[in-house]
Amino acid sequence: MNLQDFKKIINRLDNKIKLTQNNLIEVSMSLPTLQHEYIDIWGKEARETEKLRADIKKLYGILYEKIKHKSDVAWETKAEIETQIYSNDEYHKKSVELYQKEKMVEQLLKCIDNIKNTQWTIRNIIDWNKQFGQQ
Repeated sequence: MNLQDFKKIINRLDNKIKLTQNNLIEVSMSLPTLQHEYIDIWGKEARETEKLRADIKKLYGILYEKIKHKSDVAWETKAEIETQIYSNDEYHKKSVELYQKEKMVEQLLKCIDNIKNTQWTIRNIIDWNKQFGQQ
């Protein structure tokens, strides 16, 4: 998922759980489906994040061997070799992508928590309305 798709998903959630006095029941009925949908999205993104993390580790190993043993320059310390690895364009690009994916996964977890909290908010509003005679 790219950043633009992610923003659309977040905006869609914001629109679906906006509460008014008139849509409490409608929103309440849609929350389980919405929660399931976002858990599915979170799971897919979490798996892709782990795959990307594994790809970066593999790339790190390949670059380490290449720089350590096949380079024209004799890099001696691990810090020198890692400096070369971290400056590699492909490694840097994948690292940035991993960072963005990790932040998306964190945000999706917050969205799922928000959906759970909305369920309780609706219950509290309904109870408050019953207690004070408004509905």
